[in-house]
Amino acid sequence: MAIFAPGFSADVVARTGATELIHVVPAEFYHGVVQAYSNALDSTFYVAVALAALSLFGAVFVEWKSVKGVKIEMAAA
Repeated sequence: MAIFAPGFSADVVARTGATELIHVVPAEFYHGVVQAYSNALDSTFYVAVALAALSLFGAVFVEWKSVKGVKIEMAAA
């Protein structure tokens, strides 16, 4: 936040939420706050996509076994 809107507190954005930013952020900081918010969302989505790709990579090496017709018996507890 300090790079895009120096002097503006990130706590205000965290407490407010994206939909009310226009009403809470002063006009001189608005563009910088929106840019910082957008960059933070981009970083979050990059992490999510990377983790999804890694999970798919791991799933490729799991052997496919059919469970059709397999009878499941309950174990005694």
